[in-house]
Amino acid sequence: MAFHETYKSFYMRLFYSLLSKINYLKHISRYSYETYRAQKYYKDRNVYIAPNVQITSSALEDNVKIFGPGRVYKSTIAKFSYVQYNSNIGYTSIGPFCSIGPNFISGMGFHYLDKLSTHPIFYEKQNLWNISFSENNNPPVHLNTSIGADTWIGANVFIKDGVNIGIGAVIGAGSVVVNDIPDFAIYAGIPAKLIKMRFDSDKINSILESKWWSKDISEINLYYSKFISD
Repeated sequence: MAFHETYKSFYMRLFYSLLSKINYLKHISRYSYETYRAQKYYKDRNVYIAPNVQITSSALEDNVKIFGPGRVYKSTIAKFSYVQYNSNIGYTSIGPFCSIGPNFISGMGFHYLDKLSTHPIFYEKQNLWNISFSENNNPPVHLNTSIGADTWIGANVFIKDGVNIGIGAVIGAGSVVVNDIPDFAIYAGIPAKLIKMRFDSDKINSILESKWWSKDISEINLYYSKFISD
């Protein structure tokens, strides 16, 4: 009897191991295909997507650059913005002319805190392990994150789900952002706090009124010439 149970246990483990590998290969092949399709679609729009970047259910405007490895899913990235390597971006709207450093993370979602455990097998019926203690499928909660135009984000920054980053903001390297950041504010630290404002209120209002980031290149050039002469 023990001998039979040992073999039964062995074959069960083998079955779940093979099932897990099949699901993983399906997962990888789907992302590879979507990345290939994105590279082909954006080829004539001066968009660069590194071969080892996964693009899923996302939209990119012209002149966007994404360096790999990395992942972008259920997000939008506006014109002339770039993302450095090892970034994981989800459920995030990134405005135009943003500069995002390496190892950036956003849109990771929240685990449930009111269950016996925060581990996914306690609340997700469909998960990586194909084992669940839950009768219902409750995937992690994701809130949309917004990053305004002309934002500079340093290396190794984490932004909590649902946070709104203002236009022209700067976030120092290594920061953990858990609250909204106003326009043209410089934040840094864990948690990130206000260091100073980039400009005085009059200059900020003038730039916001111009909405230069929404204009074409020739108009931006004219505005820039006026800005530096003031």
